[in-house]
Order: sequence, then structure tokens, then C-alpha cells
Amino acid sequence: RNGAPAAPHATMMADEVPIKLVVVGGPKVGKTSIVHRFKKRKFEKEYLPTIGFNVNTFQLTKAIQSQNLDICLQIWDVSHVELKGFHLETIFEDVSGVMLVVDPTDPKSLQAVDDWRGVVSQYCPPESHIPVTLVVSKIDLCQRTTQSATSFLVSSLALPGQASLAKLFGASSEADMKQQKK
Repeated sequence: RNGAPAAPHATMMADEVPIKLVVVGGPKVGKTSIVHRFKKRKFEKEYLPTIGFNVNTFQLTKAIQSQNLDICLQIWDVSHVELKGFHLETIFEDVSGVMLVVDPTDPKSLQAVDDWRGVVSQYCPPESHIPVTLVVSKIDLCQRTTQSATSFLVSSLALPGQASLAKLFGASSEADMKQQKK
């Protein structure tokens, strides 16, 4: 495995539930900031690009139906360079969920998230029922995205909740646009 960290189940205690979350997207879209925000409860001001991937492990206890559930959460922060890397099989092995991160202020990130979506679908096909979530970062840095950027997100990515995603960006879904033209 070229020194890669073990899968969650290999490093956890017997009574823990493993959860492996993989965070992917284009360069400088905010993947590491999202992980740091979860880890340290604050945003880092300094930009440090991820080289390869970083694995952050958290021991959590959640109360579910009056019982404590111990969780071993691994968040894999993956560099965009890994899109064509040799570690994809390791990165997606035993994955529980994927976050596709996009920066609405950077049109190139839209293409990058679409490229990652293709890779994710190879390792997490729909029949695997592994949740894949689109996360829009840096929304506070833009007042409004362009109509074409929103249309790309809504139609090309074809993720659940398309209409609400369009409204979040202040744009209409394709169905709404057709209705307005009538």
C-alpha cells in the first residue's frame, strides 16, 4: 500500500463503528478548510496545499436511542493531483461517504468536481448506495454566481435536490427557465 494508512476497521477498537469520509474537489476549493473547521472549530487563514492526501482520525461518541455509540471517523482530505494518481483504490477502499467540494467563485472548480464525479462513480457506483454529497464552499465570498455556473451545477452534476441547489445560488432550474420563456 506504499505506506498508506490502514482502512478504518484496521485501526479501531472492536466495539467502534467505522466511518470513512473522502473529501475531493479541485485545487483551492476549500477541502482542507472544511476538514480544519471540523477538527479545530475554526477556519485557518493560511493556505497550505495538500500533497497527496491527509487522513484525520476522530474518536466520537454519539447517543442514539439512549445508548452510546463509539465511532471511529476518518476524514480523507485528498489533493486534486490524486485525480490521476496511483492511490485511488486505497482512497476509496471501505469508503462510507464522499464530499465533492466546489467553489462557486472559480469556474475551473466546476469542471474539476465533474471530473471527480467520474472517478467517484467508478469506485462508488450507484448500486453501492454510498452517499455522495456536493458541498459548496466559499459561498460567503460571492454575492451571486453566474447563470451558466449554476446551470452547470444543476444539470451536469445531476445530484439530488437540483431545484433547491439552483435557488440557493439565486438561479432557476432548467424547468423554471423553460416556464419563464413561455
